[in-house]
Amino acid sequence: MRCESVCQTCGIDGESINHVLFSCILARQVWAISQFPHPRGGFDESSVYANLDYLFRTWRNNDDMRSTTKIFPWILWYLWKNRNSLLFEGMIYEGEQIYKKAVDEANLWFSVQQEVQRVGRDDRRTKYRNFLTWTVPPRQFVKCNIGIKWSKRKRELGAAWILRNSDGSVLLHSRRSFVGVESKDEAHFLSLAWAVESMISHKCRRVYFALEGGVLVQAINSPKAWPSFKYKVCELRRLLGELLDWRVMLEKGDVVRDARQIASSVVIGERLQSYVARGYPRWMAN
Repeated sequence: MRCESVCQTCGIDGESINHVLFSCILARQVWAISQFPHPRGGFDESSVYANLDYLFRTWRNNDDMRSTTKIFPWILWYLWKNRNSLLFEGMIYEGEQIYKKAVDEANLWFSVQQEVQRVGRDDRRTKYRNFLTWTVPPRQFVKCNIGIKWSKRKRELGAAWILRNSDGSVLLHSRRSFVGVESKDEAHFLSLAWAVESMISHKCRRVYFALEGGVLVQAINSPKAWPSFKYKVCELRRLLGELLDWRVMLEKGDVVRDARQIASSVVIGERLQSYVARGYPRWMAN
């Protein structure tokens, strides 16, 4: 099918993408109205790539005019839409109208992006606050807070868990030491595996597990996104599968302070003996 090569706006023969966006008399008018810094000697008459490169470089390098230059993608879009509107609908807009439409659409887009970023920041702040708050488990669940203290120099790990009901009352607590632990990721893995085994031994079948190992928590909840943790995740999920219901979550700060303090007694206080006891540790209460 033979296409008409004459620009329907200005009548010049040899219409091209570059002509519609930069060389046509209507395009020149819109660029002038926009106050986008004009290249010396004007836009290139034949190369759309050279002109786009100029637009991007000017937008990127001229901070003082960013509020003006940032609109250029919408100017290009509405110049092209105007051309299609003339061809298919017989309607054409004037330069002022095209520029106004571009500005309105650009401002709407930037406004939406700012709102998305604001909501994202609020969500991150909310999530961070949630990490610092003790999450209450449902009535039929118990919650196991896990704390660790790992010594890189001695490759020694102290681990502890505190078990509470949905009222926050301490039911049990326990402590254990590990040796030859090479990394903090391994420390979180060993302490969680031990805590799950302990819950199985104590016949706690519906358990919330909370720990400070954010990477391990993400790997358990989104295993496909963390292929390097495949072995650890498979082993932990095998153990967790022996429970009727479970959830692994991240909690930080004062929420796990008590469990962390019990775990610290292994590394700092050299209390290497493992034990399980009812209620809250008496030595911490003092």
